[in-house]
Amino acid sequence: MNVFKNLTSCLAIVILALSSQETLAQGVSGKTLRVVVPMAAGGPADLLARLLAEQIARAQGPTMVIENRTGASTAIGTEAVARATPDGNTILMQSPNLVINAILRPSVTYNPLTSFEPICLLANLPLVLVVNSSSAFRSLADFLAVARARPGELTFASFGPGTPNHIAEESLKRAANVDWIYVPYPGGDAPAVAALLGGHITVLLATYSGVMEQVKSGALRPLADCLKVPALDIPPNIGGRFSVLTPVGTLPAALIGIDVKSLLAGAGEMAERCDNADLAGNPAGVFAMLQWLSDTQLRKSIAVFMPYSDPLRDFAAWFVQLWAESLGKKRTDGTSVGSTPLAALGATDQHAQVQLFMEGPADKTVTFVAVKERSTDVKIPAGFSDVKELGYLAGHSLGELIDIEQRATAGALARRGRPNMTIHLDRVDAAHVGQLMMLLEVATAYAGQLYDIDAFNQPGVELGKQFAYALLGRPGAEAAKKEWESLPKSDARWIV
Repeated sequence: MNVFKNLTSCLAIVILALSSQETLAQGVSGKTLRVVVPMAAGGPADLLARLLAEQIARAQGPTMVIENRTGASTAIGTEAVARATPDGNTILMQSPNLVINAILRPSVTYNPLTSFEPICLLANLPLVLVVNSSSAFRSLADFLAVARARPGELTFASFGPGTPNHIAEESLKRAANVDWIYVPYPGGDAPAVAALLGGHITVLLATYSGVMEQVKSGALRPLADCLKVPALDIPPNIGGRFSVLTPVGTLPAALIGIDVKSLLAGAGEMAERCDNADLAGNPAGVFAMLQWLSDTQLRKSIAVFMPYSDPLRDFAAWFVQLWAESLGKKRTDGTSVGSTPLAALGATDQHAQVQLFMEGPADKTVTFVAVKERSTDVKIPAGFSDVKELGYLAGHSLGELIDIEQRATAGALARRGRPNMTIHLDRVDAAHVGQLMMLLEVATAYAGQLYDIDAFNQPGVELGKQFAYALLGRPGAEAAKKEWESLPKSDARWIV
């Protein structure tokens, strides 16, 4: 669920149907209090009332019985309290609806100034405009633009006519000069949120506390709860490429037998090393600074990442995503920045890409990953000592051969003036891979600061996603569809 904007706030108050504070003191002594909540169970006011009852019970106060009396924008429950015996045993949980109903509903029988005795302000409840997390809308401006283009088509839900949410909705409609279909949900947060998650309405103006869990956990959390499927919490502020050390990455790692505790311990160790204001002692800072300087000062705009280890083959692909998606951005002044990452594998690419690195355009840096100890290794036999081209290999191992290939390639690049560096791993195990992951993630964050961009967003991929939504007929992608249809069509003259 995505939040657009905090619009206003709603006050929850406690009011008693009685004539004086003295009556309250007399009424509650040793008795049960009836707490009327004129909103649906599960909503913010209901939860607030139950929390209050729990705290009072712990303090050995009177027993509080919660009664949900919904309808007529809270007027039904409010009138029931107004008619109750003013003995201090009936309490009303209310909001600005107390006054709004008296103004908008001439039929109400209570007077908000004289029918109740206020006790205290319990909470401020902000209102937020939310959409389903699968919606194409990502901002209030997106929603208003489509609403203007399609007047009277989008659906806007709140908690019933005359509620603070409804008044805020009408105020927004007038201020923005747009029109939509208003859908009331007098039952409060719970049924409206269910409708939003089910795709039955476009947007919902709700109290933040009523949608807080959906906003934090995304739309899959309610689905998991409904299906009784075990689920792990994923930090909401960590993008996919940075999530390898969250349950997104650690759960599948654990399932294939990787020691997750060692993985995270290694990452933690590297995080401490990279939290160092002294650049010379900060591995991530050194990596980021060298790559940034090579790109911006030496015009080395391609960053090659080349591990000499088959188990790290896919690691190079992850680095490409991490570096490209994080740093290929436009600054606020419109300048495009970021170096282009390129994956390679030693010694597979020894006679493929290395040729390009050596003699092609001098626009690259190469980062090697060398491994000291390999989990498996094979000695080269001495059976061909009489063959000049093979005999000298006798007694060496394949792991040693690969390591020498890496060192020789680094030296050859340096001899040709091609900048390169080597990251040394003692071995490829969970702890060292965790260290390498954290090193590169922190380096990416540092590089974002050097380039003066936000390394944690990816605005450039959104337009393509919106076009895909439009072509698939996803609700809410109509504006993207119009933009797609306005693009130049292919010219048959150039089709071969």
